[in-house]
Amino acid sequence: MADEKTKRFREHVVRELYATEQDYASNLRFLVTHVLEKAREKGLHDNSFTDDVIHTLFCNIEEILALHERLMVDLDACVRGTPSYGTTIAKCYLNHQEGFAIYQHYGEYNEQSQKLLYELEDHPAFKAFFVAAMLLGGKSDDSISSFLFKPIQRITKYPLLFRELEKYTPQGHPDYQNTKEVLAMMRKLCSVINEARRRVEKLEAIADWQATVEGWEGSNVTDTCNELIKEGPLIKISAGNTQERTFFLFDNLLVYCKKGLLQKSLQFRGRVAVESLDVENIADGTADFHTKGIAVTFGWKVHNIAKNKWFVLIAKSAEEKQQWMDAIRREKERRKRLAAGIARDTRNLILDKGDKLYHRASATPGLIHDQKSVLKSYSKVFTGEQLVTWLVEDREVADSDEALFLGQALLENGIIHHVNDKHQFKRSDLLYRFRYDDGTFRAKLDSSDLISRGVRLYTRLHGLFDPLIREQKVGLRSMKGVVNAQKLIDWLLAEGDIIKREEGVALGEHLFASGILRHATDDHNFRDSSNLYRFVADDGHEGHRDQRRASAMPRVEFTAEQPQSCLTLTVPFSDGSYGMELSEGSPVEVVKCSTRAQIAGVSKGLAVVAVNGHFLEQHCPKPELLALLHPTGKNPPPLYLTVVKSSSQYCTLVPTRAGLGFHIKGSSPTIISGVDTGSAAAQAGILPGCCILKVAEEEVLRASHDLVVSAIRKALAASAGQKGGRQVALKLSFGGLEQAISYRYEGSKDATVQVYERTQESPYIFQVPAQFLGLCADEAGQLCDHLSQNNLKDKRVTDYISQLRTMAASYKKVVAALLVPRWPSYKPHGTTHTSVLEASPTNLHTSVLEVLADNSAPAAFGPHSQSPGVPRPRTSHYISTMAVPSITDKHISKADMAVLADVYLRMELLHSMQGMMTELEADQEIVRRLVVEQQGCASSEDHRDSSLPSPLLTPPDHTHTPSPSPSLSRARTTSVGDHKSVLKLVTHSILSKASQMEALLGEKLLVSVAEEASALLPTTAAAVLAEFKSQLHSHTEQIKKYSEARVPSEALQEANASLIETVKRHTQAASLYLEVSLALCGGVEALQISDKMFSQCLVALVTSFAHSLKAAAEGRLNGAVEYGGRGAEAGRQWLRLVASRGVLLHLQTTMLVDKHPELAALRDLSYVADRLKSVVLHVREQSHTTPSTMELPPVSLKGERTALHVTFDLLPSVFSRLPEDLTTADIKVHPVLFNKGLVDLVEGSDAYIWEKELNTASLRVLKDYYRSLRAHQLDSSMLPEGSDAKRLAIHRITQPLNAMGVLVRQMEVAIREPTRPGVGLLSIAAELMSRMGALRVDMCESGVFRSGLACSLEQVMLLCRCHELPQRNFRTALNKMRWKGSFAYVAKKNNADIAVAFPQQPPKLYQLPKET
Repeated sequence: MADEKTKRFREHVVRELYATEQDYASNLRFLVTHVLEKAREKGLHDNSFTDDVIHTLFCNIEEILALHERLMVDLDACVRGTPSYGTTIAKCYLNHQEGFAIYQHYGEYNEQSQKLLYELEDHPAFKAFFVAAMLLGGKSDDSISSFLFKPIQRITKYPLLFRELEKYTPQGHPDYQNTKEVLAMMRKLCSVINEARRRVEKLEAIADWQATVEGWEGSNVTDTCNELIKEGPLIKISAGNTQERTFFLFDNLLVYCKKGLLQKSLQFRGRVAVESLDVENIADGTADFHTKGIAVTFGWKVHNIAKNKWFVLIAKSAEEKQQWMDAIRREKERRKRLAAGIARDTRNLILDKGDKLYHRASATPGLIHDQKSVLKSYSKVFTGEQLVTWLVEDREVADSDEALFLGQALLENGIIHHVNDKHQFKRSDLLYRFRYDDGTFRAKLDSSDLISRGVRLYTRLHGLFDPLIREQKVGLRSMKGVVNAQKLIDWLLAEGDIIKREEGVALGEHLFASGILRHATDDHNFRDSSNLYRFVADDGHEGHRDQRRASAMPRVEFTAEQPQSCLTLTVPFSDGSYGMELSEGSPVEVVKCSTRAQIAGVSKGLAVVAVNGHFLEQHCPKPELLALLHPTGKNPPPLYLTVVKSSSQYCTLVPTRAGLGFHIKGSSPTIISGVDTGSAAAQAGILPGCCILKVAEEEVLRASHDLVVSAIRKALAASAGQKGGRQVALKLSFGGLEQAISYRYEGSKDATVQVYERTQESPYIFQVPAQFLGLCADEAGQLCDHLSQNNLKDKRVTDYISQLRTMAASYKKVVAALLVPRWPSYKPHGTTHTSVLEASPTNLHTSVLEVLADNSAPAAFGPHSQSPGVPRPRTSHYISTMAVPSITDKHISKADMAVLADVYLRMELLHSMQGMMTELEADQEIVRRLVVEQQGCASSEDHRDSSLPSPLLTPPDHTHTPSPSPSLSRARTTSVGDHKSVLKLVTHSILSKASQMEALLGEKLLVSVAEEASALLPTTAAAVLAEFKSQLHSHTEQIKKYSEARVPSEALQEANASLIETVKRHTQAASLYLEVSLALCGGVEALQISDKMFSQCLVALVTSFAHSLKAAAEGRLNGAVEYGGRGAEAGRQWLRLVASRGVLLHLQTTMLVDKHPELAALRDLSYVADRLKSVVLHVREQSHTTPSTMELPPVSLKGERTALHVTFDLLPSVFSRLPEDLTTADIKVHPVLFNKGLVDLVEGSDAYIWEKELNTASLRVLKDYYRSLRAHQLDSSMLPEGSDAKRLAIHRITQPLNAMGVLVRQMEVAIREPTRPGVGLLSIAAELMSRMGALRVDMCESGVFRSGLACSLEQVMLLCRCHELPQRNFRTALNKMRWKGSFAYVAKKNNADIAVAFPQQPPKLYQLPKET
């Protein structure tokens, strides 16, 4: 006989089982009726909602619903209203035993369903549909993902419930045997469903654990939690008591227990929901109120928000403390992010729907009109009853229940309101009004937009030369770093940020509420008054510290590790591995190393910082390491291993029969140019490019090659008689070093953010100038040969040929010098090797900022687990810094610029004619092969090659675009089977080129320069050009005639051949006129200066694009939140934009234009930067198998000065990820140059006017690119079908575009009409370029000082705007990143004193940082 306690517990379990079954059946009914059926209806007129998609998402959910509806009929009959001890509930489940088998099918397909749902997150049509379905069903706080997962959750709960039922069902009970059988049935069912099996194991383990806890209070852990995240003993200080407690962190609950008297027993002491927890760090050694005066080490505070109680926890080590804090914050952030995402998606839908409903309701007669209520008249109102009826009749909703949910959502989101703001939405005679009609509608600022505006406002205010933020007095009290609210609003009005004062007040209120701005004494909210306010970023940084506020504010730290000197090694994949193994833990080290890896410079014990450009986390998990070291697929790419390496090292080499195993080149310094495989040098880790600093103890850095060889021989001879035999000790310096540093801070959403910064030299610094100067030398040599063949005796021509040959010879010498390993591996400021390095940029470094983020749960679709071995999502940002291109004591004068402009125009004409000639010859070859194919007598070679190169498929406009270009070699192919279509295309191409050639011959410039050269040639240019045009027209008409037959014929081939011959003969003659005109122009010396400065800019362009291209392909590029939530999608969007509209190159300088040397350098830059428009970028797949020794892709240059083609050779694994349109695109470059010196210029002065003209010209280019970007993003072909989905997609796209438009207008004001002079243009431009995905290069006179400060400022702005760096940490982060990051590193490399080369009083954020 059961006792009363057993009866009571069994009754409780039966009641819970019955109640949860009712809820579950209700949820299934909602999923089918409100989502599945509506999805099918949607599919009738929207092709996106196919039967396959719907079936994959919902599987057999209707069968499951039918099962549980039948089950509920039996349960209702069994329970009869009130569950009791005697209820035989298990029998009902046993009656449907066969029906439960359908869960196996659902479980098998659930993973596919969740995966598809995750992919559909970025599909606007599905996103809009699911958000609307949840909203109208009254489930707006839940995600569709959670509902689709409920069957799996339910099936895993059955074993727990029936296990509990069995526990309280005695053997004599009529339902005992049924309960045992149902429990066995449910366990068996779960065992065949993978996900269910895993969940059951976890839940049963949690239930078993809870059973061991004495005195348990509250609901079961398994009711709300699914997983144990962390456990362990901690010291707890609370209410004056210090106790040891064992803490258990579940996915929704923190439980703490006291150890019991018996071994391993626990006594329950408390529980706190994770969402009610706040954690706050305590610095070691701190003693305060919460610690009861005890100095705490490894401690942190926990705030129970629900009870408003605090307690302190203390761990055994700093590592354990950080793990606990991170675990709590991560779990809380996951839940908060999911809820916030659902709320954001719902709000976006409601805002869009509310606007649409307002216009439709306004156009509906009799719905919105003036009405009376309690003797008072209200204009433009409607009743709740009227709106519900109209929504149903207008088929906006299915029934009145959905109408009520929609009405309440409209009210909660500020679209409608009760006329007296006293009631929620009800179906009654209460009066409501659209807020659009009474002017009370105010769109809430998006949090990310508010943060961006706050950061931008802060940096602009601190960039004023006459600051608004300054020390001010209130009575007898002096306050530093404050701003007057009235003056702030006045300034915002004058700058065009706001239109009326109310907007300024609203912005101030938002900033105040968000904790970005505060009252100076914390006594008032923000108001339009003379009150003083302070940005929280300035707390503690303006010479003041409010102790009262400091104790009240939570301590948030921005920490920086010690920077490390690193080197990236290239390890090839061979024989199934990379030949090494890495350790787990921190730091990651090389624990095993094969001979093959040693050749690459790897040695045992090396600490590894990054692999393939990805930083390894402090505690790198084993699955991630295995995934990196054991890649899948064919021909894995080389492994780029970034290891800790000091800038110099000693090594002792013992010679073998083969010698020491290395080769040297050069003098002062001497460089190791090669290392033999398996030699003593290879085993010692010596790499090509090392510089020999010492041999034994003898300094040889400035010694000649022969002296270094002699010193090595002497050292070997001296050691011959010593113990250990012959050996030599070398001190070496490595080239290509970089710096790596780690930062850490607590984000604004309580999540720890890890930031890694790498400062890298450009690998192209010598390679690209060598290729470019080589092309220029070849071009000059060809021009000299053509002119010499005609034996022109004019002194101007002979002098020109002599100067060109001298220039070509000097270029070839420079090329030879640049192609050998050099030291240092970059060009420092003030280098003495000017003759060789003039074409290489000074101090070109790229600062790579990599941010590790927690997995973002899709907003409207619920959480998704991360696959094992997959690294955490990473976002990368790139900013390059360098010196403004210059050559010692040489500048391009205004006269030189005019000559060069003439020279380049003539070169363009010459290359255009020659390029069109080359393409016509290619088209003629296609016609020849068509004729052979048609006649059936193709040669064996023709049969083997069954495709034709077809550059004519997209005929380029060659008016000023020379050919041949690399695009010809990558052009698509067309089958020769369809002769008519191919012939049509070929003929169109030939006629098009002939037409372009004819138009070119009529250009005034060509005619005038040809006439100018006629005096030195036997025939007049006019006669040659006239004859050329006449014969060109005649041949064109003949081709048109033969092509009408639309069948390849010998006559058409002969007509084409005649045209080609005519064009070739006359092109040679016309080209001679242009070549002679170039000789008459002269300007060879100016051309050399221009070439070398252009080469410096070209290296910066290539470096910046290579970084962004690789990161975008790997899903790491996300310059701004505007490009989407996940890195992969952000990268794809950027790549598509670049393919369609070209790439924007942002050159930003802080040159002082009131100083002549800097003004002259900036003029040179503005001239050569404009020439970058002639550069075309391409990408292609690497065809060779030899791995590149660079982490970035190798590049090759082709073409001429006026049309340079740069091709990036990508690894197959990277190339395969690119969108197809990018792989065939000619990527144009749009350079913009903005300058703002750090000193105030006199308005109206020459320097002021010139700077304004420079910035205005770049602004025009920027606005054109913005319009092009906007058109690309809003391209109708890229938008989804269906009005609602399209409207939602347009809303999502236009939000960031409109934000960019605001920034463009602010730049316009900053350039043309600044009310207060300052450098705000720089911060506005930095944010805008980041949002637009521009390549960014900061420049100054040295590439060290002002450019470094600007770079670190932009990085901190990025962290605040995109990665949740709290604004109160802005100045702390800025100082630490400057003193330990790229700024300090580049200064140290240049042996530079950072106290020099600065303006006397720059704006605050550009002043010398205080060392931290």
